[in-house]
Formats: sequence, structure tokens, C-alpha cells
Amino acid sequence: MQADNTINIEDDIILADGENWESITVQGYTGAGKITINGNGHYISGLNASLFEGGFAGSSGIIINKLTIKDSEMIASDNNQGFGTFIKSIDSMPYIELNGCKAENVTITAANGNSARIGGLIGWSAGYNNENDGPVDTYIYVKNCEVFDCKITANGSVGGIIGHAGNNPATYHFIENCVVENCTLTANDGSWRAGAIVGTANVGEVTITNCTDRNNTISMTWNGSTLNASG
Repeated sequence: MQADNTINIEDDIILADGENWESITVQGYTGAGKITINGNGHYISGLNASLFEGGFAGSSGIIINKLTIKDSEMIASDNNQGFGTFIKSIDSMPYIELNGCKAENVTITAANGNSARIGGLIGWSAGYNNENDGPVDTYIYVKNCEVFDCKITANGSVGGIIGHAGNNPATYHFIENCVVENCTLTANDGSWRAGAIVGTANVGEVTITNCTDRNNTISMTWNGSTLNASG
């Protein structure tokens, strides 16, 4: 039996120096259903890890409405797949929605040897198309979201919204009315995929509608040379 849960945030949340955040995991194969967080316009500050670890399978899902994560420094050190302010990795979860969410003044840095794909909101995504025990079509909606004044440095793909979109054909992304502004996005040597909205658009589908890339600096280091682009 799948259990759905809703959390309503009724005030701003500020983590004190020295407090650590343990990212939330939503696992469908152990009974978790959809988890909904209603931010109600409030913010969380001081996070040192992604809000969500992510999840896997079943009818599980993550819905986040009108929540801001700001003034946070995060190190991508324990995950070589994906890392994002809101969600690290989405793996075979049928439904993900971020609506009216913001990342503001967040710094994410990949530790040495960590090759995670890093995004301003979401790190990595994949559906599942094995007919023997699937498929699991994964639908990801990012609507009316903003990424401001963020600095992201990755050893894998880097994107203002999503680092790596679609590691399986059964993955469908819809990014609508989003803004990425005043951000510095850097892909270190060994990774040459960087973008203001999406770093890597792999298999599956990515639909981008009415999004704004404003005053961003994107740089990629490849074979000892650095390429720069300004949005």
C-alpha cells in the first residue's frame, strides 16, 4: 500500500551553524507514495545538503510548491550520480513537480573525484523502460521556478535548472516559465556539457517553454582549455 503525505511549512526555517541536514528519501518499493511540501512562500536557509535525496519506483513522487532555499553552501561529496538544491536524483519515480520554487544565493561545489551531474534545482533524472518489470514513465514538471545568484561547480554536467536530464528514454521533462539569473556555472576538466537551463539533455524528452537566461556566466574546461559564454 502506497502512503501519501503532505507537509505544510508555516514559517521560515534557518539552520544554525554546525547543524546538518539529512536529505529526504522517498522509496516507492518500501511503500512510500507521493510526498507534497507546501512552502507557502517561506524559505529554508543554511542547508548543507539537498532537500531531497530522491527516490525510486512504485507510485512514488515529490511535489514542492512555493518554497525557497537560500543562503546555503553544499558540497557534492557522497553521490556520483546527481546533486541539486532541491533533489539529487530522480530514478523511476512517476511524478515530480516543482512549482514556484526558488534557489537563491546557493553555492554547490563538487568534491575532488566526485563526478555528480549538478543542477540548480535537480541533479539527475531517469525513467525505466524494461518491459519485464516496467516500464515506469517518469514525468518531471518544473514551473515558474527561479535560480538567482547561485554558483555551481561540477566535475560532471552542470545546468541552471537540471544537470543531467534523461538517462532513460522513458523520461519526460517540461520546464516552463523559469528564470536563471546572475549565476556562475562551471564544468571542470572531464566534463564539457554545461547550460543555463539544462547541462545534458540525454535520452527521453525535454520541453523548454518561455524560460529566461539572464546575465549568467558559463565556463567549460576541456583538455586544458577554458571556454566561456555569457547568457
